[in-house]
Amino acid sequence: MTTLVIIITLVALFIPIYVYIGYPLLLIILDKIMKGRSRNIADITPTISLIVSCYNEADVIEQKIKNCLSLDYPLQKLEIVFVSDGSDDGTDELIKQHCNDRIKLIRQEGRLGKTMGLNLALTEVVGEIVVFSDANAMYKDDALKMLVRNFDDKSVGYVVGAAIYQDDEESGAGFAENIYWQYEIYIKKIESKLHSVVGGDGAIYAIRKSLYKPMGQEDINDFVNPLQIIAQGYRGVFDADAICYEQTAGDFDKEGKRKQRIVNRSFSGLMKNKTVLNPFKFGFYSLEILSHKLLRWLIPFFIVIAAVGIIVLAQMKLAVFQWLLLLGILFVWSILLGKSLTNRPSCPSVLLIPYYFYLININSMKGVLQSLRGNVQITWSTPRDQTTIASTLNMKAILTVSSLVLLTTWLFLSHYNHCYKYMRTINVLQFITPTGFYGAERWILALSNNLNPEKVRSDLVVTTENGRRPEILEHFNADKNQAFDIEMNGRFSLSAIRALVKLIKEREIDIIHTHGYKSDIMGLIAARLAGIKSISTPHGFGEPADIKLKAFIRLGKFALKFCDAVVPLSEQLMGEVREAGIAKKKLYFIRNAVDLKEVEQYRVNKSIKEKTDAKRRIGYIGQMIPRKKIDHILNIYNQMWLENNNIEIQFLGDGSSRHEMEVLANTLPSAESIHFLGFRNDRLALLSQFDLFVMTSSDEGIPRCLMEAIAMEVPVAAYDIPGIDQLVMHNKTGLLAKYGDQETLKKYWTNLLTDEMQAKELAQQGRAFVNERYSGQRMADEYTTLYKDLLTTNRSH
Repeated sequence: MTTLVIIITLVALFIPIYVYIGYPLLLIILDKIMKGRSRNIADITPTISLIVSCYNEADVIEQKIKNCLSLDYPLQKLEIVFVSDGSDDGTDELIKQHCNDRIKLIRQEGRLGKTMGLNLALTEVVGEIVVFSDANAMYKDDALKMLVRNFDDKSVGYVVGAAIYQDDEESGAGFAENIYWQYEIYIKKIESKLHSVVGGDGAIYAIRKSLYKPMGQEDINDFVNPLQIIAQGYRGVFDADAICYEQTAGDFDKEGKRKQRIVNRSFSGLMKNKTVLNPFKFGFYSLEILSHKLLRWLIPFFIVIAAVGIIVLAQMKLAVFQWLLLLGILFVWSILLGKSLTNRPSCPSVLLIPYYFYLININSMKGVLQSLRGNVQITWSTPRDQTTIASTLNMKAILTVSSLVLLTTWLFLSHYNHCYKYMRTINVLQFITPTGFYGAERWILALSNNLNPEKVRSDLVVTTENGRRPEILEHFNADKNQAFDIEMNGRFSLSAIRALVKLIKEREIDIIHTHGYKSDIMGLIAARLAGIKSISTPHGFGEPADIKLKAFIRLGKFALKFCDAVVPLSEQLMGEVREAGIAKKKLYFIRNAVDLKEVEQYRVNKSIKEKTDAKRRIGYIGQMIPRKKIDHILNIYNQMWLENNNIEIQFLGDGSSRHEMEVLANTLPSAESIHFLGFRNDRLALLSQFDLFVMTSSDEGIPRCLMEAIAMEVPVAAYDIPGIDQLVMHNKTGLLAKYGDQETLKKYWTNLLTDEMQAKELAQQGRAFVNERYSGQRMADEYTTLYKDLLTTNRSH
């Protein structure tokens, strides 16, 4: 047994040594023995498309534009394209001031990530060579010439330039990052000579446009794209003379987060393209990938294994391992010392290197673990946008109360616990005070049904009034999770809060997830009393006429300021939440979604008509309240019926306006063909029989009923208002009329009922769009990541 532990420990120790020292030595030896692959270079000037990826780059974008315009390259052969991934800080407006024949702006809505932005840009650019850059990367005048000269060699598919960091004297993080990058550049030079440089660099990276293949949203472009090019039989080279200048994040925690995101996406990309690890197919490049990337990402795991082995073997009185334990403890102290000195400008930067090593590796571990759990970070934030919460350790206190053995124990236990939180099941309590079975209640069901129970246990608690059992409990999947109800008297109940705290403790809840102003207030109080995290997902606020209700809603908005995270489900709600003064670092955006698995059960049978006649059926599903403008639907429908009485309309839902609308409907000539069905448990079965789904709301989030209709492949037509416009794109996924324009909306309804080809095309395109962007599984995955992040990190945004 001891022998086995020794072997495992030594192997775990050997791998980090090989990666950081042995592999570079192997490259040097091979470089001396082998001549390497030569390549032709020449002063060529092919057409270039320079693509600059942007997200909230207002601080540097004008400097980048000037830098692009100052590059030494024939003007008529250089196209400059800025791709904005939903920037909201004025970046796009600054770019537009400079747009002309040479400079173009492409805006991507919805924060889909850099890779999707590049996929979009590559469909529009015209250059033979595409150069990828970041907004904060400033090119040397001849950088483009240095890059493209390598493409004179027909075997070269991509070229990576040298990013030089300029702030090494200003911050410890910059100093450490620059040392690391100089080491990387040295390795890249030799790899390039022996076969190919591993990976690209988002700051300065060029490819032949013809070799680009669209990538998945989760792919990191400057790693996966080179793998694709290598797989096509080309090579990639590094040119140290193609230079750009960049600044690091300037902060250890920010650099760590950046590394975590890169490793997370790169590891996922390698797993999708793991055939490059086959040496029989890719030769020496496979060894480069294994040594330079995969083993390096796994180093923290080998360090943990080695540390455990060293502790075990040191306790067996084996002298070598006792010395290794002592060295390990000293290294731990150097990490803690570096951490305590990170915010002291006078500190010699060399003392911060151990802490930098630790930070890079612990974030590599997080990135790999996230990827293994299926969580891939798609979007990014610039280091300038991020904020970090500084924390320091009181070194004197630790020195006086801790021994070296206790420190070692604390170190490993704390990090095992950190990783454990990423890996264990998280207990979440969904809390709502329902008044019916509306969008918020169905949203909770969609989330709970799509969460992986091995990662998240999602219990449900609802309040009941006057002994009436909320309908959501009838639909909740009790096989996966448990549902509870708490009796509440009036709009606010202290006894309900006490019961909620008791339930949190009994179920060992980690996070309470609230939905609606009452649940936000009560849930926040219960979370603070129980000492757990709280998340709120606003589903809409509205402007009620009731003064008391309006006051409660305002109080609910105020309570959001004290939640650990606020997650609006539409851009419109995100704007309202920002106006309420919620701190930016607490705001997440996870787009609304629909349970496609539930919808799909009915969609496949929608061709089986249950109607007894040939009438075309128009339908509406949702609350019947003033802002839904049901009277508009009735007026438009009545005009259509007067022209063609071979139609009928069904209203599914209830609310304060229902009686008034029924009275109005009874005054219309078309009254007998208007059906108010109220709330129905079989709404999806009925929805599948609609020939047209309509909405005339004046105010919406992202309507759940509309998502379901589009996912059901039912044609839709509605007013063009915020929220609805996130789902319905005119003439692409449906038809939109200007708010209040009943005449145009009537024309659209008529068209969709009479032109079967147009209706089918829009419905199919709509379903594909919803499946891609609004799936319940996508939403559940993003919430799983959020839950984990709240438990394991102090969020910076």
